[in-house]
Amino acid sequence: MKLNKKGVFESYFVFILSPFLSIPFILAQILRKDKNSIFLLSLLMGIISYLFIPHVNNDKTRYIERYLDFKYLNFQGFFEHLIISQRPDFIFESFIYLFSSFNFNINFLFFIITSFTYFTIFYFGKCLTTEKEYHNYFVLVFFLFFLSFSFPHLFSGVRFYFGISLFLWSIYFMQLRKPLFMGIFMVLATQTHFSIIAFVVPLLVLYLFPNKSFKIFFLLSLLFLFLPHSILDQILNTGILPQAISFKTSLYLYQETSISENLHLLDFLRNLWVYLACIYLLIRRNDKSIYYNLNLLFFAIVNVTHILPVVFMRYAILLKIMFILLLLFDYKKNRNIKPLLLFIFLFVLAQLIDIYVLRYNFLASFSKEHFLNLYSIFSKNISLNDILY
Repeated sequence: MKLNKKGVFESYFVFILSPFLSIPFILAQILRKDKNSIFLLSLLMGIISYLFIPHVNNDKTRYIERYLDFKYLNFQGFFEHLIISQRPDFIFESFIYLFSSFNFNINFLFFIITSFTYFTIFYFGKCLTTEKEYHNYFVLVFFLFFLSFSFPHLFSGVRFYFGISLFLWSIYFMQLRKPLFMGIFMVLATQTHFSIIAFVVPLLVLYLFPNKSFKIFFLLSLLFLFLPHSILDQILNTGILPQAISFKTSLYLYQETSISENLHLLDFLRNLWVYLACIYLLIRRNDKSIYYNLNLLFFAIVNVTHILPVVFMRYAILLKIMFILLLLFDYKKNRNIKPLLLFIFLFVLAQLIDIYVLRYNFLASFSKEHFLNLYSIFSKNISLNDILY
């Protein structure tokens, strides 16, 4: 289907002159259902990621630190680093090493990966609909997928989002019944961020048993939403967990206990959509559709991590994408707009909280010269001296 090409040249021209001043043009192209707008918006998000100044506790700070450490390592030293640190994944780490070895600006890596991630997630949504459906629902699909993004993870937790964008293609090829490509992207995703392996088993189960009902697993997982966080202390004290997992879990638990009551409230509001989504899955008719079964299995996995809020919120990134697909599938089928409106409100609330939480990062990251042109943007080098404390 031929799309409206009006304004495409102007959008690209203004973007090259000044990416941030091109935002009104990009929005106009979105309303015209122009696919080029998604590409330009992805590049814009990459630029924000390039400029984003993290807090000292953010993941992006760790990436910059490793980039500086790798400058003193040859390939053998890097290989020994992977072995000594017992890393179960290596792809993102290898990218950092390559940029460090060739003395490339590490912020260009953040720009490339964030742009790729953002565009891939939108393109994934397009691939799961027909050309006619994508055109007819373009603005709705765009709006929902735009709201699916968690800004703290997109701009700081770059590695996990990158892994999720690769894992989505495992889901795509699972639906096409192409196990080779499904397996390849599973490996790429887990070797980018090993924690994504939690979703591999459910996906394999659904591939092997596509017509089964998995609601019982989801129902059992709901119990974990009511378990007190103190139970994790008891599990750690037993010593039954492997040392590496126990250490990582203790670290997450420490991060959780050091959070203020206000941040606990904000986290609850950010996750409110998850709890209402669980109710939606409970009352929705069990039709064994692939989107419904995927949500049942993925929610079952994520609910188990509820006692570790840091992990829970990270895994909720994939949940939101898959739940949006289910909402779109249901809306297309029954034309009931009420669930969509409810969850759009909750998604907007979550993103507003994200912006509030990152307000100091954004204020430190952007200045007037960043709104001038691409040269002034890419001339800036974010270093450890810029980190917020």
